[in-house]
Amino acid sequence: MFFTGDVRVHQVVCTAFHGPSPDRHMVVDHINGNRCDNHPENLRWITREDNIFDNPVTVMKMEYRFGSIDVARKMLHENPQEFRRLLEENASGTKWMRPVSREEAANHAKHNEVWLQSGSKEIPADKSSGDSVGDWVFKEPMFSKEEIEEAKSWYGGSWPSPSSFPSWREQQAAIEEEMKRQHYEALELKDSLTPRAKQLEWKTPTEFPQTPQEITGTPLQDYLSRLSKGIVFCRNQYGDSPVYEAAMAEDGSHLAVVTNISGTSGVKKYALSEVSFSEGQFIHKSIRTFFEEEGAIKYFTLSLGREWKGGDVFDDFC
Repeated sequence: MFFTGDVRVHQVVCTAFHGPSPDRHMVVDHINGNRCDNHPENLRWITREDNIFDNPVTVMKMEYRFGSIDVARKMLHENPQEFRRLLEENASGTKWMRPVSREEAANHAKHNEVWLQSGSKEIPADKSSGDSVGDWVFKEPMFSKEEIEEAKSWYGGSWPSPSSFPSWREQQAAIEEEMKRQHYEALELKDSLTPRAKQLEWKTPTEFPQTPQEITGTPLQDYLSRLSKGIVFCRNQYGDSPVYEAAMAEDGSHLAVVTNISGTSGVKKYALSEVSFSEGQFIHKSIRTFFEEEGAIKYFTLSLGREWKGGDVFDDFC
């Protein structure tokens, strides 16, 4: 394929990755609307009219600028120069467009999708703080319609409407803060499904069937005596997790327990937990999960306060 000096970058990239134009009247469409984003996945061959009217982001802009698609289509045919001028003479302009990384391009695509779901015709740049459209498109966190509905459910369906926030940025910040609160609440110390057993950093309600119900002067030793290999250490809605290894820490402060993860389709097969005793309760803390047995044994050994001499393991990097 031979390219002359007046061929633009997006045409070269589209030809290289998607083949030559099927028709000489077709043009390259930038799917996300950023004409400086020339990653192959953002480009496609399309007719000139489809390039304008088949892109939902462009359609929403036209509805905002012209009032309706019919008016926009009529002006395009009657006065294309005026059509282009009016389309680009809007709140966003084109100054925000620039070459982007794939991560920024993905952010842009997500933001466009959520904007389309919102039904709002204006791009929610935060003019009160001087944010540009580029700040919104490429950098700002964005929550989907489903995530906002989830936030509403936390408040019994009474999550404040967007109009009650001074700016779009503050609405997103409020959602993010509530998500963090829910996350930490889910992982804090709470009752398990077994008497005398608490769970910490353990999101799913869980049973610990080997928990001693009669407390003696040696509660952790009593618990350890129940944790023979293969016996069920914990049980929840996802299945049973039998003991693989269990031992007392060198300083006697806790038990370390490695279990096989069963009843899930995940690729991690082992989990490490620690059990301590405080104020008549056994505290079960979830430490982490592992792909390989060697990783589980390494961190089990370290949890016990012993030296690990096996070097790096695969799970160190996961």
